[in-house]
Amino acid sequence: TELALVLSVLWSFKTSITTRLKAKKFSLDGFLPSLGAVVVATRTLLMTGIKTACAVAYFTPYLGLFSLLQHFQAEQIALNIPFVNCEILNCTGYSRQIDTDTDIFHYWNVETGKAESVPYSEIIRSNYKTDPPTPPGSYEYIGKLQDGYFYFIII
Repeated sequence: TELALVLSVLWSFKTSITTRLKAKKFSLDGFLPSLGAVVVATRTLLMTGIKTACAVAYFTPYLGLFSLLQHFQAEQIALNIPFVNCEILNCTGYSRQIDTDTDIFHYWNVETGKAESVPYSEIIRSNYKTDPPTPPGSYEYIGKLQDGYFYFIII
């Protein structure tokens, strides 16, 4: 399959170059010296390559190319949510599971040298109120692919 892809890309580049050379030669009434043909062919190869690379780069996040969505794949795995010691936090009972919507995660920031806090909801995006937990959708990371096509057409 990779060989077929490479051959297809090479054939597309060859077709693009020969079409551009024929169009340029036609616009110059059939006169195109060999140095001019080399310049036109090189320019066409570069411009086609750049245009293709830009399209691939634009759709890379939407398609998850180059392992850009590994963090999304990691969040598909349900965590074993730890329990809170209620004697320390003055809550009812001896212990309870952490509530990802209301509880706060406390940590030591090495760069500032201070204790800081952040809500669990900013760290954990899965919904642990359902059984089994519902992981976040890919649209929360990259948007929807149909939106990507829409913006691509607008651009």
